[in-house]
Amino acid sequence: MISYKNVFSLLGFTVVLVVIYFVFFRTASKPWEESGHFVLALRTTPGLNTETEFNIGLDNFELFRKDGSSESVSVLTRRVTLNPENNTLDIILDTYVPIGDYSGFSFVLKSPELRSPWEEDEAPHTITLVQELIRLDIPYTIQKDVTSSVILAFETRNTIHDVDGEKQFLPVIQLETRSNTQITGGENEPVAIIGGDILHSVTFGMDWNGRIKRNFRAKPQKVISEPQTTEITQVATTTEETPLDVSTSSLDIATSSTTTVVQ
Repeated sequence: MISYKNVFSLLGFTVVLVVIYFVFFRTASKPWEESGHFVLALRTTPGLNTETEFNIGLDNFELFRKDGSSESVSVLTRRVTLNPENNTLDIILDTYVPIGDYSGFSFVLKSPELRSPWEEDEAPHTITLVQELIRLDIPYTIQKDVTSSVILAFETRNTIHDVDGEKQFLPVIQLETRSNTQITGGENEPVAIIGGDILHSVTFGMDWNGRIKRNFRAKPQKVISEPQTTEITQVATTTEETPLDVSTSSLDIATSSTTTVVQ
């Protein structure tokens, strides 16, 4: 029989775990560190009308300081839908991190899927990731009592390539960093990031080796045909040793002929 003492002990232990989670994991900063508000949002760049939706997960966010250290931001995998017909903002991170100068951040892409809206009862099309880890090197500063925002705009057009019968995703991301912003909306209203100073605006793209480059968009991979080999037929020679004229003007041996060229 479970006693009241055991019940209260279990409840107390649960409360302690919840407090530890929110203090040490829900936010990247610790109570004794000065921190600033950091928001990371994602949207899809507008494009041509499409009949498919691209779903992908983002996880394992890590912020890199200029001094070489890093801050892990624990967050559950966020599934987002990249639809060029809808460019509303999705808040991916809304947390407090230690103040200071940062040099970039990284995250991991997970389980990309491509499906048509009417294919609800069918399995989605599988997409292959050339590289799961995305690291974007761009400076930003976290200040106390200031909201710093990073906006990622994923392109969808020409980022999914057909290679040898499978679809591969090479992300192209337009990135913008802002300082002293305000976040509006939420709940049942569209989220907006307004005001602030735009510090940096740049486009990153992944190449076929999984490397992230500035101002880059991967081109469709060309099919490289195997080089054609020409079979060379050995030239018949006479029994008498007769020197060959090997001057440039007379060196013209056709591979389809077996005629001996002699002086």
